[in-house]
Amino acid sequence: RSVAQDGEVLYPSTYVELEVTPMKRLKLVPGLRVDYYSNSDSVDVAPRVSGRFDVVPSFPKTSLKGGVGLFTQPPSFNEVTPPLGNPGLVSNRAMHYSLGVEQDLTKQVEVSLEGFYKQLDGLVLTGFGATTDLRTYSNSGTGNVAGAELLLKYKPDDRFFGWLAYTLSRSVRADGPGAKEHLTSFDQTHNLVLLGSYKLGGGWEFGARFRLVSGNLVAPTVCNSAAGGARPVLTTPKDGSAPQISYVPACDPNRINSIYHAPSGAYTQIPFGGVGSERLPMFHSLDLRIDK
Repeated sequence: RSVAQDGEVLYPSTYVELEVTPMKRLKLVPGLRVDYYSNSDSVDVAPRVSGRFDVVPSFPKTSLKGGVGLFTQPPSFNEVTPPLGNPGLVSNRAMHYSLGVEQDLTKQVEVSLEGFYKQLDGLVLTGFGATTDLRTYSNSGTGNVAGAELLLKYKPDDRFFGWLAYTLSRSVRADGPGAKEHLTSFDQTHNLVLLGSYKLGGGWEFGARFRLVSGNLVAPTVCNSAAGGARPVLTTPKDGSAPQISYVPACDPNRINSIYHAPSGAYTQIPFGGVGSERLPMFHSLDLRIDK
């Protein structure tokens, strides 16, 4: 089956915020965002407010900061557009809460600790009809995200700036009313980022960023390689001779790895656990940059 459509979709939005200083040490920033989505003929109104209070206004400065607000995300185009989508869907919603403290350690170094919590509701879930393979969509998902971030920042001087941030978090979802909560595929327990930039002089500047992040959660299969067969491994002998390539099984030979479908000749991998029951290895990367 194929579907072809022509038309226009409009997503206009407007945002306004006001900075209020009721007293010298206190600053409040209330805001309001309004979005309209023509394909579902719906309007999102999202109020929010943030603020900070200087407990110690002079060096070494100590400040409290926090915020609360509603944030929305519209369903994707295929989820809301008929005949395949559900035009009755509304936006995914998230109430954000945060509270933290900032402290000057030196004139150039500042540290902050901030906790956050997000309450999610109206999340779009995908299902299948009882008598058809067509997908169905509903706003029946819920969830929450909780965590904390520690940030150590070196404020820019004539040559250098940089910061170190570590976030500890947990993200869960429930696929419908009364459903058991589970970690999301993109849950990242640990997230470490270190970056800096240094001006070498003569217009040259060098920068670097290092990241170390928990692996995403996946639904493992009995076979650990979609290609099957064997995978090459490069080994260097201890006697100093030339490197050699050996082959190790990509799948456990003691397991049945897939089901064969005779009419179509296709193979279906056998799950070896539930959705999000296995985490990929830690991800790390180092990016270097030099420019003039």
